Amino acid sequence: MGYPLTQNDAVKMWNMASDSTGIYNNDYIRRNGALYNDVDTLTSEFTPYKKIIKDKIKSQFGDVNVPGVVLHENSNVSNAIAHSEKLGNFIRDNYADLKSGKEVSGSFRFNGFTNLHNAFGSVDVLSAKVRGNYVDVTLLDTYDFNKNDKNPFVKMGRSAQKTGKLNPYFTIVKCRYKLK
Repeated sequence: MGYPLTQNDAVKMWNMASDSTGIYNNDYIRRNGALYNDVDTLTSEFTPYKKIIKDKIKSQFGDVNVPGVVLHENSNVSNAIAHSEKLGNFIRDNYADLKSGKEVSGSFRFNGFTNLHNAFGSVDVLSAKVRGNYVDVTLLDTYDFNKNDKNPFVKMGRSAQKTGKLNPYFTIVKCRYKLK
């Protein structure tokens, strides 16, 4: 069908959601980050963002008691995002604020039938701030399928999630973007 073969992270995200045991016994998570039972069990590093995270989860799932995954800066997906055009565009669009020391938030969408689009679609930027020659970026996503999306794969995922065949969870990705 002409689709890229490198959908590793998208496949891993789907597998986490579709595992009948939930996401609790997953080698991908052990290699790339850490699992948390819910927002309240996140480390203190995320305390400033807990209300935003809970609000997002509640709006997507109707409940805040879902597990979450934090993927570290050296994870597969973090490296892919750090080198993506979309994050580069976000940094360029906010460069003046970032260089002046401001912490920036916002969102952006990965497009096309790509690994990052299929793993995340859109992401919220909880925080982006300059640290030396890098911008440390913290992203949030919920593993959900938007109700009005016309893509047949999204419709299939939404149907599976509505019938309980996919477990809801949230993902926080920590990225490090090198300033040029």
